[in-house]
Amino acid sequence: MDRHTADFWATTDNAATEYTQLILERKEHGMVFPAQGPFWNHQPYPAKIVPDAPRFQLHAHAMSPTDIAIAQALEDSLIRTHLRAEVDCNSPTKTRSEAQSFQWSRNTASGGGLYPVNVYRYSPGDSHLPAGLYLFNPITCQWQQLRADSPRGEHSRSAGETLLVTVEFWRSAFKYGDFAYQATSVDVGIVVAALVSQLDAAVGPVAIDWSPDELALSEFLGSDPLDEAIYCTITLPNGSPSDTVTAGVPSAVLQTAARLAHSGTMPVRFPTTVALQKQRLREMQSMRAPFSTERIAAPPPVIIKRGSSSFGRYSGAPIDVGVLTRMVQRGRATAASLLGTPPETDYFLGIQAAALCVNVTGLAHSLIADSETYPASAPARPCPQLPELLRNTYLLKNYDPLRSSAVLVLCADLQRVTTTYGASGYRWACAEVGAFCHAVYAVAAQERVSVGAVLGFDAQYQRDYLGLADNLVPILNILVGVDRPHARWRNSLL
Repeated sequence: MDRHTADFWATTDNAATEYTQLILERKEHGMVFPAQGPFWNHQPYPAKIVPDAPRFQLHAHAMSPTDIAIAQALEDSLIRTHLRAEVDCNSPTKTRSEAQSFQWSRNTASGGGLYPVNVYRYSPGDSHLPAGLYLFNPITCQWQQLRADSPRGEHSRSAGETLLVTVEFWRSAFKYGDFAYQATSVDVGIVVAALVSQLDAAVGPVAIDWSPDELALSEFLGSDPLDEAIYCTITLPNGSPSDTVTAGVPSAVLQTAARLAHSGTMPVRFPTTVALQKQRLREMQSMRAPFSTERIAAPPPVIIKRGSSSFGRYSGAPIDVGVLTRMVQRGRATAASLLGTPPETDYFLGIQAAALCVNVTGLAHSLIADSETYPASAPARPCPQLPELLRNTYLLKNYDPLRSSAVLVLCADLQRVTTTYGASGYRWACAEVGAFCHAVYAVAAQERVSVGAVLGFDAQYQRDYLGLADNLVPILNILVGVDRPHARWRNSLL
């Protein structure tokens, strides 16, 4: 059966492996037919709202160190642009009127101007929030209370301060249809890296569970796991592991306001997303994430006051190869801190970062196959056909890459990971690429250069052109360059 039909995705056993191939060949063969979206007359709100729920401001007069750390982390990951400028021109006037600024952000790899994730918070009552479950609204900068718990109740005693990171596929990717699972999985890695960087620096290494009990947590949140996936939980120090968030929860949670939370319109489901989520829920019963329980702290946040980003409006000015080296080094450290594995595991992703050097000092029109081992094991080689590659790469040409300084190509062994770990492995691999991407943004802010991530490109053409092994799949392109002075979009970075 053809993987480009909806019927195929209703019956496939390993949706993740098939999805990897679908994305790899999307330029040549297209996606699933008939195509769905974008649904401009049915688009969702930028954020999930809860009508009539009690609301608490992100900042209050009396805040604990934990409150301050969480507020700073959310500001740096969701509330404002920080490392990439994005203007939301798609959202309805009704939701736009709630915002204090039109500079709504994604800070993520995929475009569209909609906030890519939901952040829930369970507070045991040791903060300025009463004990209970909350959903963050990044537009109004408020916590929406979904349920209240007794500060001394069984539930609040058993769970520590915990964040739950979820993705609503319909809201986050209504423009992308069946491309949603890859786009949002990378987005999760970028947002979680931004959150964890701030939290690690403020309160010490936090605990991340990349394989939570989605069924139990979905019941707790009042959501459908086929529409809203729970990608990870983040438990702050002195809290219990994430599975205790659901300890003591009544089997019936009809009273929770989460049942009334919505994103404005009824969700539309995409065949690939449903197939991947069903596979993930099957795997969950017997699979645990292979990552180390003892994390190393993420690299500290970048301290930069002002910066600029134009995403593609580059001047053609060169950069030094050392900028790329620092990006890759921080990317590796960030990915390892979020998804590090013990020596005995059989899970090893190993992101390979190739660099297409367009205007790099001394390396114009050159290719570095593996930036991490450059120059000792992977010297640059001349690449006179580079302009042709960039001009003919699907969608990448929209961003005028020949005026950039370089294009980083982040690749991963998705075929092996999905064969062994299925849809869970696909999520983890894309999240690791996203964490790597966040680190690249951070170094770019330090170096005063502009970056922009591109998910839509001809992955198979790039792999063949770069001479990569058949098991490697290009997942993300990151354009690095120097802004044209007249095209800069000034924004507060950190």
